[in-house]
Amino acid sequence: MGLFRPYEPGTPADPTATPVPPAAAPVGAADAAVGGTTNRPARKTLPTPSRREAEAARRLRLNPVRTKKEAKAYERAQQATARQKSLAASEARPELVLLRDYVDARWNLAEFVLPVMIVILALSMMGNLWAPLVVITMIATWSLLALVLVDLTILWRGFKKVLGERYPRSSPKGLLMLTVNRAMQMRRFRQPPARIKRGQDY
Repeated sequence: MGLFRPYEPGTPADPTATPVPPAAAPVGAADAAVGGTTNRPARKTLPTPSRREAEAARRLRLNPVRTKKEAKAYERAQQATARQKSLAASEARPELVLLRDYVDARWNLAEFVLPVMIVILALSMMGNLWAPLVVITMIATWSLLALVLVDLTILWRGFKKVLGERYPRSSPKGLLMLTVNRAMQMRRFRQPPARIKRGQDY
């Protein structure tokens, strides 16, 4: 009878039959089929620190424990930084900036005193070879000092005039020694360094 015929390929399936669900694939089979590896989260190797431990670590980062030598070195570094900041704020005063630019924009005889005096001293030591050389070096020394004094006087008066024109409310009190010290320093050794060239407008 047709009801008991064996199933043949191409024969339509019985619509009343209950479909059989496919077997569930083992865990990791899909991953193995794709790349052969399983994307699993890494296992935690260290325990999660407690709140107290985290707070202690944070305090240690903010306030590290230092030895006596390290504490002194840290304190010296902090003091040096504070001095640098204070000096930078003081050097930024407009009258001091004008003073530096005024001195740096001109030729100053005072800045050549040191190298010239070294030459004069070397020549004076050779006075035993030629006696008049001692007198010549003395005259050259006093002449140089007199010229430097005149040049510094002109420098100071010119700066006071410019200061009164630029900053009428500023007082030149206390700026004389700063003017003389900067004028006597060689240009390459001035601090803060010169920011304008000789003859340049300031």
